[in-house]
Amino acid sequence: MRIQNASCEKENRIASSQNARTIAGLDEVGRGAISGPLVVGCFVRKIAQTLPRVRDSKMLTPRARRALVPKLFLCATEWSLGVVEASEINENGMGWAVPEAFLRALAALPTDPDILFYDGKPQSFFHPSAHAIIHGDQTHATISAASIIAKVIRDLFMQTMDEDYPQYHFSSHKGYGTRLHKKALKTFDSIEGIHRTQFVKTFLS
Repeated sequence: MRIQNASCEKENRIASSQNARTIAGLDEVGRGAISGPLVVGCFVRKIAQTLPRVRDSKMLTPRARRALVPKLFLCATEWSLGVVEASEINENGMGWAVPEAFLRALAALPTDPDILFYDGKPQSFFHPSAHAIIHGDQTHATISAASIIAKVIRDLFMQTMDEDYPQYHFSSHKGYGTRLHKKALKTFDSIEGIHRTQFVKTFLS
């Protein structure tokens, strides 16, 4: 199957109809991991700004993602991250963590974008023009850009965790539930504040 690059066309069309000048894309990474933070990336561009060829971060190699990040930063008027730590997920659950991470990303922006697009099902945003797009990271370039930035930065964080806890091989699996991760958890147990307690229990059961 041929993988299509995401486009700015649909975003621009809707933004133009609402006289919007700045467009924000948001996407989360790390929802399915069993350790590490949940991270939402927010990427803001002017409506006339073109972007490099992008697609969903999961469809790109790590090298391709890293190469795109500086190019995307040059195109952004603003960008931000919304981070929810594993300890917060343990305390409040993923149902709370996902919308909270989106709200934190928006709150971290210096100014409010005129219109925003985000990947997933509709959520309650305190924004007058927010559009939920199912699989938006595959079709909408600004969402893809947010996904790429969030993924690269979260991966870097997990690599630093690997330096502190090399026995868990975080640099390899980035906190997801792999065979290598399971072997480490059965040998060393989970790390408080790094692993998501309920996720680990389900993963090992």
